[in-house]
Amino acid sequence: MKPFSPTIGLAAVVFALLQLPSVSAAGSSVTLFLDGAIVEQAESARKGYVELLLPPSARPDSLKIKPKPGTTINRVVVKPRKPTKGRDHDIAMIEERQDQLHDRIKALSVREEIFKSAAKSQSGKAPRKTKTNPEPLAGIRQGTDYAIAQLEAVYTAKRKAEKELKLLDEKRVLLAKDVQSAGNIAKIWVSPPSGTVTASWSQTDRNWSPSYELRADSPDKFRISLFTGEVPKARGEKVTFDLSSLDVPAAAPRYRIREDNSSIKLDNLKISRKPEDLSSFPMLVIAADAKGNLPSGDISCYRDGEYLGTGKFPGVEAGRTVEFRCINR
Repeated sequence: MKPFSPTIGLAAVVFALLQLPSVSAAGSSVTLFLDGAIVEQAESARKGYVELLLPPSARPDSLKIKPKPGTTINRVVVKPRKPTKGRDHDIAMIEERQDQLHDRIKALSVREEIFKSAAKSQSGKAPRKTKTNPEPLAGIRQGTDYAIAQLEAVYTAKRKAEKELKLLDEKRVLLAKDVQSAGNIAKIWVSPPSGTVTASWSQTDRNWSPSYELRADSPDKFRISLFTGEVPKARGEKVTFDLSSLDVPAAAPRYRIREDNSSIKLDNLKISRKPEDLSSFPMLVIAADAKGNLPSGDISCYRDGEYLGTGKFPGVEAGRTVEFRCINR
């Protein structure tokens, strides 16, 4: 077999917006980065007033509100949202029950040590037949069985208490993170009474991870595609995927990608095959152009249409070269 030769030349960078079927309020859009997201939401005022609910994950001081042409922002007030009625009471009741269970587990631990010692003491006794105790082995066995039965009851009670503690802790966490009770509320007064504003903020609980696909169609032809995968979205929400960090300055090189039949062909790479290992999937050399970085991710490998397994694409910085083997074996 002849060594593979470079085949995919430098080309235009993949650049576009991705709009997918959806999620969120009308006029809402999200740009997903590798480490977070920027959310934009358009709101129209009623009688000169807009009320915007911000999620608990919104970064502090990341809120920006821009008026549409013809709209003036008169005042903005941001305050924590009031807890749902009864939530604090429910959390207090859970914490009280947890304290009771912790006390019960401590008491059960003391009982456990007592019956452990009793079982050990009974089993270590030397059988001595007397007039009042003609069957010493039976008495020892009875005492040991009783201590062990009590230990089993202690273990069962402790397991039940620990299981209830775990369930209560999960419930308390859910109540504390209740989106109807956490986060902030932005109150916005505008003119005219029907004015429109666009609010934006960043949050770190939404992101995406790229995955790749490499196809070797012939000894001198490679194709690499990038898949966005599925991400949770709200109804009506428009989503864009960005192959950069949330905090990368706007002027820095970055890729913006659009989903096209669920994958994006990466034409900005120069790919060649190292000739030394012809028996397995080739060691590849990938050189990126200067348009932006490609992050690491899982990669699926195909040769002549046959699926060969998966590997790890290490990523490549703009203008740099990286070597990797498609399959991790």
